[in-house]
Amino acid sequence: MLSLQQYYYNTEPSKTWEECKPGWYECKIPLQNSVSQELKYIESIIDWVYNHIEKCERHARWAVTNKSFNFKFRYERDYLMFVLRWS
Repeated sequence: MLSLQQYYYNTEPSKTWEECKPGWYECKIPLQNSVSQELKYIESIIDWVYNHIEKCERHARWAVTNKSFNFKFRYERDYLMFVLRWS
């Protein structure tokens, strides 16, 4: 079972977001309200990633900030599916 930290942040702890997997396909979803108000939306996106991206913990990275929900994908096909669904 995932901890909350792993659930909302799948990044490399010793690196900044920019240093984490440079060259991967990146998508940022701006948050209209605070993270606590957008929690259901964020959880829906993460659940979708787990259900539609094969080995998502290995082939995708994500992090929630105060202003946006950031994603990086190793494969273009996963990035395109994500953008078509959530952008």
